[in-house]
Amino acid sequence: MSSESEAACRPDAAAEKQLPAFLDESLLQYILDENLPDDPIEVDSFTAAIATKPGDNYSSDVYRIVVHYNGSKVIPLVAKIMSEDPTVKEFGQRIGAFMKEVYTCRNLLPIFSQIVSRGSTRIKFGAHCVYATRDPADTVVFQDLNALGYRMPDRTRGGLDLAHCELIMRKIGLFHAASMVYVARGPMERQLFTYQYSHGMVQPRDNVSNNPGLKMFANGLDTFLEVSAGWPELKREIWTKLKALRLTYAKRCAQCLLTERHDQPEVTFRVLNHGDLWTNNMMFRYEDAADEGTVSDVLFVDYQLGSYGSPGLDLVYCLHNCPQFEVRESSTDRLLRLYHESLCEGLSNGGYKQSFPTFEDVLKEYERHEFIGLVSGLSMLPIILMERTDEVELTMGNLVGGEQAVKIRNIQYQGKQYRQSLNPPLPTNRMLFGDRTPNAPHSTSAMSTTAGAPKQQQQHQLPSYLTESLIQRSLEHDLQRPVTIDRFTVGPATAAGDNYLSDVFWIRVEYDGGASEKRLLAKCMPDIGDRGATLDVLDAFRKESETFQHLLPEFTRLVGGGEQFGAKCYYATTEPVRTIVFEDLKALGFRMCDRTKGGLDYDHMTLVMRKIARFHAASMLYAKQSAEHQRRLASRYAYGLHNPQEQPEDSRILQALQKGLEKFISVAGGWPELDGGVLRQLEALLPVFKERIAGCVKPRQPGARYEVLNHGDLWSNNMMFRYGPDDKTVEEIIFVDYQISNYGSPGLDLVYTLYNCPHRDVRIARRAELLQEYHRVLADALRKNGYDRVPTMDDVREEFTRNEFFGLVCAITFLPIMTMERTKDLDLSFDAFFKEGHGEILRDRQYNGAVFRQAVVPILHDLHARGYVR
Repeated sequence: MSSESEAACRPDAAAEKQLPAFLDESLLQYILDENLPDDPIEVDSFTAAIATKPGDNYSSDVYRIVVHYNGSKVIPLVAKIMSEDPTVKEFGQRIGAFMKEVYTCRNLLPIFSQIVSRGSTRIKFGAHCVYATRDPADTVVFQDLNALGYRMPDRTRGGLDLAHCELIMRKIGLFHAASMVYVARGPMERQLFTYQYSHGMVQPRDNVSNNPGLKMFANGLDTFLEVSAGWPELKREIWTKLKALRLTYAKRCAQCLLTERHDQPEVTFRVLNHGDLWTNNMMFRYEDAADEGTVSDVLFVDYQLGSYGSPGLDLVYCLHNCPQFEVRESSTDRLLRLYHESLCEGLSNGGYKQSFPTFEDVLKEYERHEFIGLVSGLSMLPIILMERTDEVELTMGNLVGGEQAVKIRNIQYQGKQYRQSLNPPLPTNRMLFGDRTPNAPHSTSAMSTTAGAPKQQQQHQLPSYLTESLIQRSLEHDLQRPVTIDRFTVGPATAAGDNYLSDVFWIRVEYDGGASEKRLLAKCMPDIGDRGATLDVLDAFRKESETFQHLLPEFTRLVGGGEQFGAKCYYATTEPVRTIVFEDLKALGFRMCDRTKGGLDYDHMTLVMRKIARFHAASMLYAKQSAEHQRRLASRYAYGLHNPQEQPEDSRILQALQKGLEKFISVAGGWPELDGGVLRQLEALLPVFKERIAGCVKPRQPGARYEVLNHGDLWSNNMMFRYGPDDKTVEEIIFVDYQISNYGSPGLDLVYTLYNCPHRDVRIARRAELLQEYHRVLADALRKNGYDRVPTMDDVREEFTRNEFFGLVCAITFLPIMTMERTKDLDLSFDAFFKEGHGEILRDRQYNGAVFRQAVVPILHDLHARGYVR
């Protein structure tokens, strides 16, 4: 963040910052000769002073220079010299900040001005650049906007009023329009934008170790949580959700600030973004300098972070950093409409030949990037609203990790202005609380759509990310040829309580003139609420897409016999919502068992154990092929249910399981059939339960007899069965949902499955038989493929026994969820478990279920007798 801002000079600033020696009279003579070629120039004298206050500029030193020449003439200039701070210098070089700003201001802004200006009114976007050099330091010299009547607003006053914001949105609209007209001129212009402006602050593979901005954001969230823990006006639910973001916050910041690739069709239209539109990078002119109500124009400064991509980057960043809270809350729609009107005006003025973006397109791009709004509130506003102080040195290095970093952050996050400005918006941030998707509203009713129907009609009834384009790309990715979609129908594929981390939809599509038809399944993982944060922590999308696209086909090849471990994967994408498209197994005759019926019988469980055995065997054969394969499994599937980088007390899943134990103790205290000794042992577990779970689900366990890729979530709803002609004899099974797969002891899969899936008549009485069947099939698959150290039955028993504390966890916390009776009067989403009051209602229903009570008591008595309830 930097600025050629023209705030009043501080009287003591010159003593702190001296004008560099190379900015001398001879250089100024050269600058004037180059820019005033028609007149002989002789510099008489010049004065210079620092032009910005502490906290107004972090990446540059900005000087105001007044040059006296030819006896009585004066020309005011601003010199911007990039900081020599190592952190700033290295970061600036990585993102190409100097070259971007120079090229934008020298080359693009004059062209953009010509594109959108009409008649005698010339629209300007920034200061005129009169000189630039990299020797001996990155330096840009501009005309002094202050001398033209422009000034920067006071960033510490809490934001801009509606009149200022209206001017900003009109100017952004014209700037974006000019960039669209420019890039439409031809391939050279498009190539320039695609490559020179391929990123802003964040590049692919950036993280806190190599991007100081991301590190600053992450440190800021930690400070916010520490400072705000005692704020009575901040709801505890909000604070808890923010705490749950800690582990993935920097990653999500990077994702939301990353410019989409030029070949990603999800972006409805692309523009050149300014990239850093906060108040210190804007200067305003007033009809009456003493009356801010007469604001008449705005110019932007600091074009270092320009990027070619979705306009949502500029729009969300600006509307969450610049306006007063009241303006943002009451006038965002109005401001976005002004932006759209101005965008269309600029496109018309520039003779744009393609279709103009609709207002719905603007809304879509804005809403797709709303996580930036949360980043702004948590990480940008404390910097913007920081009260002026001489207690600390406000440099970029100190913001990121210098000696004064902690003190600076405490001043920022404890500021009264920041506290007042931040607290109201947080409860309304949709990306945090998940009350709608990142796009348009969606409906759970089936919808039939004919290709070519108006997009607006589709978006009122479908999740906006389930588009014809997504379906077309899925088919083309599989068929490796162009496809024309004729018609598709979509509807919800799962009932409430059957899926907690994803939204699943069936799709029936006709294509190629009605000659072909496919049944697909779209599994969507929106990046919102507790669910979005948990998916990030578990790395669920990456694991599942990689497993289906790469591992499962290889596993099928290794074990032979046409063994299928999952549905065929057609396509996976992260934009605009993480989505994986599969073949619909129901169309192939597979179906789920009813989870509310008390569990699977012995015939079903036999098929389950055989499939697990072959899956485990395939992973062992894969790991044996090469050290690289084994390393890949160990590193990319290093954890399942709990990410060890997250503290147990911060894990939303572990928090829910802890609540489950508390509820069980409360409910089961009145069960006469349950041994009182069990309850006493469970009560003793309460203080350490989350930590014990985190420990028992670690996949890599010392002394493990053998290691496999675990599915990680083998309960009945993640299995689909196919039956014989009588529709009763089960013949085949296939697994779904590989989101929390992990590499380590097979005991995790075996315990989880045998405690959660079987009917109570099978669970304990026939456990030994089922383990023996698992071993028989495992050993057979390994021997047939030349595996040299086949695990023994003792090895299988050892891995199962060593993980049986996990069985206790399953019985008390997972089983009540899995056996809960269906209901239409309760929200059964993942986030519902953490809503105040509602979560307790859910647990009441789950733990008082008759099926659960009948199943759990014998499990606990068995575990207690064998010493596992302790």
